[in-house]
Amino acid sequence: MVLGFNKYTLAQRADRGTVTRYGEKTSKNAPSKKEDCGQIMHRVEGSGRIKSRLSSSILQSAWIDKVIAYDVKGQVYVLAYLKGSGEEIDKKQIFCGIPYYKWDRFNFDPHLSSYDKRFEKYIKDYRCDCEQKGPGT
Repeated sequence: MVLGFNKYTLAQRADRGTVTRYGEKTSKNAPSKKEDCGQIMHRVEGSGRIKSRLSSSILQSAWIDKVIAYDVKGQVYVLAYLKGSGEEIDKKQIFCGIPYYKWDRFNFDPHLSSYDKRFEKYIKDYRCDCEQKGPGT
């Protein structure tokens, strides 16, 4: 069971990064129904083990305030706190099922010096397919 989904309703195919539901292909890393992103974040924060966290002083990003990576039963989930206009945190987004090697490359890629570029290359495509409800999520 991964984050409350059983293997019959949600099966992760790591080799292709897709999710199948009863044999149907859906967008990658998607819950079987559009679940509230806040609920997924709550489960990840409650049941995941923090793998690492990067603060604004390390990231030195114009639009990412901090990121926290969680290990949840062998998969990496990332909570990203994104800046709005100015230095205020505008919203928190969750990224699901990131392969370990991509998280490691986000942390260190000698060819991309900025975390902004690394985030674009290694993390952003794994945004959870969930419903954003209310401000901040």
